This record gives sequence, structure tokens and C-alpha cells, in this order.
Amino acid sequence: MNINYDIFINSIICFLLPGIISYFTFPLVNKFALNFGFVDNPSPRKQHNFPIARIGGISIVLGFFLTLLITSFLIPNVFNYFLSNNEKFIYVFIGSIMMFFLGFADDIKGMSPWSRLIGQTIISSILWSRGVSLNSISLDNIGILDHTFYLNTYTSFFITVIWLVGITNAFNWIDGLDGLAVGIAFISSISFIIIFKKFNSSELIYLSTIIAGSSLGFLLNNIHPAKIFMGDGGAYFLGFSLGALSLYDFNNDLNNQSFILCLLVLTLPLIDMASVIFRRVYNGKSPFYPDKTHFHHYLLKRGFNHANTVFILYFLSFIFSFFTILIMKI
Repeated sequence: MNINYDIFINSIICFLLPGIISYFTFPLVNKFALNFGFVDNPSPRKQHNFPIARIGGISIVLGFFLTLLITSFLIPNVFNYFLSNNEKFIYVFIGSIMMFFLGFADDIKGMSPWSRLIGQTIISSILWSRGVSLNSISLDNIGILDHTFYLNTYTSFFITVIWLVGITNAFNWIDGLDGLAVGIAFISSISFIIIFKKFNSSELIYLSTIIAGSSLGFLLNNIHPAKIFMGDGGAYFLGFSLGALSLYDFNNDLNNQSFILCLLVLTLPLIDMASVIFRRVYNGKSPFYPDKTHFHHYLLKRGFNHANTVFILYFLSFIFSFFTILIMKI
């Protein structure tokens, strides 16, 4: 692939800046959480033995938001376009922030599963109504069939909401070990950069790079043994942001050319969530019933330690990403 020099330099800025912000805001966020008691206490389902701040998602969001603000001056040709000509970007950003605050409310006060689900559905529906939607499923980019399936209005609404709510919860549910969910978000966002390079979309390259930088900066404080957790707020923000980016259509032709590729990259958290729901329902329990049936629980039961379990799941996420890029028609 030929890499435009300006895009390369701007991408470096968009990677380093949010990483630095996300990493160095840790002390402030951690102190705030400890002072107000926003901590995750030990329990039989948890891997830690002492209270740890659970609102670290603030650092991720600050890395993302402040980078957008700063680069609006450093890279005006890109982000002025976002702010003045691309309403979909505005709604993706607003939706991601709304989803963060929904998770944040659960982190600090606690919400019932159904309340969270209703909130997620409303936010996803708002994005669909503003044009951030799955309108087509294109298979030609993965070499299966040179054909695009266009969706009618009702099918588009249903699948869009299911997708956004599903991937949001998938990242939250897989966030069971130190560094696991945010590490998968980092791997996925790097893969998104490569996918969006195929479509020559510098704007989406930059956004994916900012997510990657924010994720890596936070990961350095979240890797085992974690100093801080990102909580539901951080997981919701990352999952929803990646899910929304995968819905972008190019040239406003209602053709979501990158969706299948992005879906393949995000296969691991989706399979983990689907398998957990299936087992719970099969056993006559609620899909929201807390248990130890996630992939990481299975690996821990098989004798793998914390670090090795996370590495294995990182590797699986990398394999899905590598396979996607391998079959992608360049």
C-alpha cells in the first residue's frame, strides 16, 4: 500500500497524543475514584483482592475528546471537515459520549440490566435515525461474492440497533481480566486503520488511530496487575465507537462496504457474548445472570494463569484480524 506522507504524520500525532493523555490522567482519575468510593470491591467472581477504581474509562474518553479538540487546530483540514460537513461524525461522537455516561452511571450508582439495555437501545436508535446505519451488506470485499445486499428500512433499523447494542455489551462482558477488553479494542482499532486505508478514508483512519492511542495509553495502567479498571463506561465507549465506525457508508451511497470486514475483526468478543447467552438460556437462566462461563473463565479453569489467559485471547483476536486482512481484497 502507498502511504500518504501527511496522513502518516497526522496519524502519528493522533496515536501519541491520546495515548499520553489517557496514560497521564490516571493519577487524577484514580484519586477522584478513591475519594468518592467509586471502586470495584473483591468478590468470588473477581480476580483482584483489594478495591480498585472502576471509572478509568474517563481517561479513555479524555484521550479521545482532547485529541479531537487539539487536532482541530493541528490538522484543521481533517477535523474542520468533520465538524462542518459531516453530521454523521457529530452523531457518532455524541452517541459514544452518551453511551459512556450510561455506563458511567452504572459504575457509580448501579443500574438494572434492563435499564441499561433500554438506554443502549435508545442511543442506538437515535444514531440510526440520523443516518449512522447499516443499509447494505457487501460481500465483494472478502472475495465471497461480488454482490451487495441492500436492506429495507425496517431491517436496517433492527440490524443496526442489534449490532450497536450487541458490540457495546460484547466489550463490556469480555472485560473480565486486567487489560483484556482494552487490549482487544487496541488490536481491533489497529485493524480498522488497515481496513479504512483500503477505502482511502483518512478521516476514519484518524478516528481509529485515536481510539488505538487512547486504548494503549490506558492499557499501560490496566495490564495485570491493574492499577485501575475502565468500568462499564469505558467498555461501552470503546465497543460503541468501534461498532459505529464500522457502519460508515462511503460517498453517501448507502453502501456499508467495510461492515463485514469490521465484523470479522470483532469476532472474538461477539462469539464470547453469544456463547455465554446461549449457555445461560439453555440452562434456564436470564441472559444477564452473572456466572463464570466466559472464555477467560474457561481458560483459567484449565490451569492457565491470568497473564497467559489474556495473551491467548489477544492472540485469538489478532488471528481474526490477520485473517480479515488476509482475505480482504486490496
